[in-house]
Amino acid sequence: MKANFVKLMLGLAMTSGCIVEVTFEPLGGDVSVDGQWTIDGATPNAANCAAAGISDVELRVYETIGSDFYTDATLREPCSAGRFTTGPFLLADTYRLQWVAYNGVNEVARSTFSTVTANPGDTIVSDADFEGGIVEDNTTIDGVWTINGETPTVDNCLGNGIDAIRVSFYNDAAGSSLNTDFTFNCESGGFDGRDTGESLPPAMYFSGWDALDSTGASIGSSALEAFNTATSTHASLRPINFEITVPDPELDITFMFETDFGTGLYDTCEGSGVDDIFGYELIAGDGVTVVDSMFGIACVNGLNFTDIASDSYSIDINADATDGTKWGGLCESLDVGTGLASYTCNVPVVP
Repeated sequence: MKANFVKLMLGLAMTSGCIVEVTFEPLGGDVSVDGQWTIDGATPNAANCAAAGISDVELRVYETIGSDFYTDATLREPCSAGRFTTGPFLLADTYRLQWVAYNGVNEVARSTFSTVTANPGDTIVSDADFEGGIVEDNTTIDGVWTINGETPTVDNCLGNGIDAIRVSFYNDAAGSSLNTDFTFNCESGGFDGRDTGESLPPAMYFSGWDALDSTGASIGSSALEAFNTATSTHASLRPINFEITVPDPELDITFMFETDFGTGLYDTCEGSGVDDIFGYELIAGDGVTVVDSMFGIACVNGLNFTDIASDSYSIDINADATDGTKWGGLCESLDVGTGLASYTCNVPVVP
């Protein structure tokens, strides 16, 4: 697999190097790295590296944007080396990668982030081309969001089904050419690249927001808007309010009754011989009975509950036949969040 190809503008601007205390150490022996770079498209050598003002090249491995990065001597080489290769030393995971060029201890440029997912046994391949020219420092960015007009918290993010917020930057108004994106915990409510490092090279972009559920699917998004980072050293995104409509909790249960004791076969009321002697109790997570049909109603093959709260329910089922056969059982862990939750409940014959 190959990370996004990265082009960097390099020249005279420098920032002081610093020591970063690393708490993110994805070491595991599963994944190798193959990194290589060129200078203006040419194989690096002492002359063209010196002309570009680059002494060393380093690849940084991040867990998420704004997290601590991991790097070591195997991920940094003199510019003229042109590449490095490692043996397996990283855990299999999804990482954010960023190239950094140095002149001595000073950074001369950083790339935008690229994302790569590596499985056990894979080799991450990441390339960069360093183009000579006058450096323009990246523009830091910030952004904030609300959920249905409210400041995000753990509770209202969870209650609205939002796990993370993503802001994406495209090279075109149609959103077909992704430049980069940043993802944040929903409850953080915002970010500021002056503190956490989010930045973009000076250019015109088109930005768009997404609210992501726990599977990574977008459940709320914005239209793309022009976003210019070429006119200042820091730029703010327009605040976004995610209006999320959460479906009401709904529980749907299908009943299957054992056809005879010990058979392990289940069927409908009619197929199992259940007569019209039936009853149930729907019990909430705190043990309180929410619905009690009382015993003696007609057998049903399913029930639907709509006027309920999000909770973890259980349902106690009892049924009789005129020949003396009895059915009974407790179906548990009927978890209801937002929208429809469907379950099948197998009710055994009572010996």
